[in-house]
Amino acid sequence: MKVLEATDFYYPWIAGPAPLIRNLSTGLVESGHEVVIACPSPTGGAFEEDGPPRTHRVRTAPLPFGYKLRGGAPLIDLSRFVSRWRPDVIHIHHPFLISLSALAAGRIQGVPVIATNHTIPECTLFGIRDSWMYGAARRTLAVHIRTVLGRAQ
Repeated sequence: MKVLEATDFYYPWIAGPAPLIRNLSTGLVESGHEVVIACPSPTGGAFEEDGPPRTHRVRTAPLPFGYKLRGGAPLIDLSRFVSRWRPDVIHIHHPFLISLSALAAGRIQGVPVIATNHTIPECTLFGIRDSWMYGAARRTLAVHIRTVLGRAQ
């Protein structure tokens, strides 16, 4: 089986999902599956890394929050990659841009998409917990997460 793992947080950023996704992907490869992890480029430019597991680093720009976080909107890149590689399933891990682009590419091209949520509004918005906007931001993010999860198979 060919599996595309799509994550907005992966090495060199160390956060909860990074080791989980690496371990899951490595286990799948050891079981005979082909796995590619679509994840952000730490340098900005798109590139591929051999594995196992292989990575498809998407173009990014620095984000104005978080510690050295980078983000991208790689819908065209991931659509082309999905079309070329033809995974059997796409597994998204976040309700953010890379995962959303992989979700859209899968839905457009008829590839089943499954989702695991690693995003908890209270943790994601920790830095603004004392702000007047925290309550509205938490509710908005919670609705967004449910919406994204509801679009996966």
